[in-house]
Amino acid sequence: MLLAHSPDQISAFWTGVGAIATVAAAVVAIVTLIALRRDSADRSRPVIAASLERTVLSPGAVDLVVKNVGSGVAKNVRTTFLPSIGPDSGGLGSLIRRQYGLAIPTIAPAQTMINGYAVLKRDDSGQPDENVPETFTITFDYEDPRGRKYRDSYDLTLRTLATQTYTTRTVTGKDAHVRRLAEALESIARNIGRP
Repeated sequence: MLLAHSPDQISAFWTGVGAIATVAAAVVAIVTLIALRRDSADRSRPVIAASLERTVLSPGAVDLVVKNVGSGVAKNVRTTFLPSIGPDSGGLGSLIRRQYGLAIPTIAPAQTMINGYAVLKRDDSGQPDENVPETFTITFDYEDPRGRKYRDSYDLTLRTLATQTYTTRTVTGKDAHVRRLAEALESIARNIGRP
């Protein structure tokens, strides 16, 4: 069958096959470059994270910890709570409303903001003594320096901390200051090497 075609036709056929292969390789290269660019943008983006953590040296106290765990700068960070922390919250709730009520202009990579959130009741119910929600969603809307917009949202609850266990040294009476010093040293020792 190959003999039925002229050398020019065979040459044209293989030229066409080569052109198709070249176009296919170019398409694969373009798709790869787009994926690499997207991956690079994802790795260099800011990521605002939130958690509830026990306050060091204050059993029962809980902090709201907000941190930029990404490698980029977060700009114009707007924070919402659902349910909202109402104007009647008072105490720690009013301080949190003041901290996050307006947009935060910049949160640098690894920057951490810590606010007291609640003191848990001693009955392990997870109920706070303050008038703040026991379970809530915190959402951050922000952008990077190039204007790309992001949204991160976290569902948090005090119940997970109410049932955690921990140990402390027991020192009573006139040696209470020694106990606080020992607890501080234990906390430092626990956190050495943590990012």
